Amino acid sequence: MIWRTIYLLFYLVHQGILTQPCFGLDNSHGNSTQSGQIEAALIDMELPLRELRDAKHAKRIDEWQQRTSICTYILSNEDYRMSPSSRAKGIAKRIKGYLAPFMKNKDTTSIYEPLIKLCEEVHTLTLTLRRESQCTHHFNIALEG
Repeated sequence: MIWRTIYLLFYLVHQGILTQPCFGLDNSHGNSTQSGQIEAALIDMELPLRELRDAKHAKRIDEWQQRTSICTYILSNEDYRMSPSSRAKGIAKRIKGYLAPFMKNKDTTSIYEPLIKLCEEVHTLTLTLRRESQCTHHFNIALEG
């Protein structure tokens, strides 16, 4: 049972954060309109590029992603920086709902803050990996049985 719960936790974090295009700009504070528009435009550009990614274009698309992530990191000052909490809270809330049936007293309030922290750390890791050259991340979980 614990392996299924761990797998579910990892799967939700993976699908909600690690595999999603993200450049670290947000519309939750500061210059909200402009930063939100930049983030949305970059995501709108990356999604079709992902579909075209093949052996012929992989290197150029990877380079675009890396250089764009570096530039948005430079841009991410106080007015543009994405608070990891903005995405993390949504994912943590979703995970909390999935974990409730597995908890003895069904009270998930004690795990909410640690889940937010976990999701914030994964979000920060994702942005860091996107800035690294030739860094493709793959995660596997070996299930018992």
